[in-house]
Amino acid sequence: MECILSEVSKSPPEELEAPQLHSQLEEEQMVRRHLEDSMKKPSIVGVLCIDSQGLNLGCCGTLSDEHAGVIFTLPWQATKLTYDLTDIPVVCLESDNGNIRRKKHNGITVAVQKMVS
Repeated sequence: MECILSEVSKSPPEELEAPQLHSQLEEEQMVRRHLEDSMKKPSIVGVLCIDSQGLNLGCCGTLSDEHAGVIFTLPWQATKLTYDLTDIPVVCLESDNGNIRRKKHNGITVAVQKMVS
């Protein structure tokens, strides 16, 4: 299964100097590697990575760019249910077929969809 890196977050190469371009390519390779490694786990069928503005950085499997906005906003709504407003909760959507877990860390949000075995 091929993982897709978003074109939205990429700057045109002509606008970047060599060190910036090298750094961006390293980040893209790291995101792709994490997506592909996550998809190797047997029960995982989808992975989505989004930035601090809700833009898709990359996705694999059943989760795609169209899911980024919903997955991004869920924790903001969930924080309204907690007493500690600095705490960002893990949000888990469950169904009979599986679940989607979403966690934010250092400005990057990762959602993982697992199917019931």
